[in-house]
Amino acid sequence: MTDLVETLAQSPAGRVFLANLHHALAQSPAQIDHRRFRDFWTTARGVLPAGLDPRRAREALFELFYAPVNLGLRFGRPPQTPPGHDYVVHTAITPYDLLHHPDKAVLDYSRVNASLPRDGRPLNVWTPDECRRLAALVTNPAYWSQSHYAHRYGIFWATPSDSYATADATTLRDAQGLVHVERDEPLIQLTFACTLASPTACAAPTVIEATYHRRFKARPVSDLMNQTAANLEALRRGRILADGAPELTLSSIPMTSLTHARYAGHAATHADLDDAPPTPANQAANDEVFSNILVDGRLGPIKAELTSWLEASA
Repeated sequence: MTDLVETLAQSPAGRVFLANLHHALAQSPAQIDHRRFRDFWTTARGVLPAGLDPRRAREALFELFYAPVNLGLRFGRPPQTPPGHDYVVHTAITPYDLLHHPDKAVLDYSRVNASLPRDGRPLNVWTPDECRRLAALVTNPAYWSQSHYAHRYGIFWATPSDSYATADATTLRDAQGLVHVERDEPLIQLTFACTLASPTACAAPTVIEATYHRRFKARPVSDLMNQTAANLEALRRGRILADGAPELTLSSIPMTSLTHARYAGHAATHADLDDAPPTPANQAANDEVFSNILVDGRLGPIKAELTSWLEASA
C-alpha cells in the first residue's frame, strides 16, 4: 500500500488524486461512505498495482475510476429527496462532443450533416449561426442517435443551479471546470427536467467519480453539491482555489427529458492556469501548479495518513 501511494505521489495527476482522497476521507461521513470505500479499495488494489509507472498515472486513474463503476457503487451522498422528485439540471457540451465523442454523442452525424453541411471544415469549427441551428436540432427526436443521455460509464455531471441557465460559454466552462474547452470553442447548454426513480439516481460528485478530472477539488464544505471542479477563472487570475458551480452526478436519463438547448457562445479565453494555448509542456506545468495548490505543502502528512487509512481498509 505504501508503494502505491508513493508511486502516485510522483506525478501531478497522482498528487491531485491523493490530496482529494485525503480531503474526502478526513471529512467522513460527510463526503464519502467508508464501507463502500473498503469494497472499492479491494478492487482498486488489483487495478493499480504497486510499482506502477508514474508516467501512466492519468491512464491508471481512468482504470481506477472503472473499479467502482464495475462494482455498481455510488460514493456520493444522495440529496435527501424522495423518489418521484423532479430535478431541473443544466450541462454544457461542445458541438464536437454532441456529434463525435465516443462517450457523449447523442446526435446522428449523417442527419445533422444533411441539415448543416460541414464543407470540409474542421469538426470543432462552428459559426454562431450554425451553433444556434444545431441547438434547435438537439431538441428534435428525429436527430437523436440514442434514447438516453449518459456517458459510457453510466453517469453524467450537471448543475442544478439556475444561476447558470443564461450564462455565457466562458462562465459555464470556468464554473464547471471544463478545462478541455479552449478559447474560441462553442458550448451548447442542455437543460433536462427529470423525475428520479429513486433518491440514489443522483448524488454529489466525489473524488472517486472524479479520479481523472484535472481540476477537481474535494473540499470540506457543508453543501454536498459543492464537491466540484475548481473555478477556472479564479485559478487563472490569482491561483485561488474557489468553488465552481454546484454539481451532481446523475444516472442516464431519457432524451425525452430534454426541455431546452441553447447556444451559450464561444469561450473568450484560454481555459487553463497560464491563459495560453495548450501544449503538452504547458499542460504539464499547469498540472504541477494545481497539484501544489491542492497539496499546500502537506504531501508528507497526506501520504502518511492515507497509507494508514488504506491499510486499515485492506
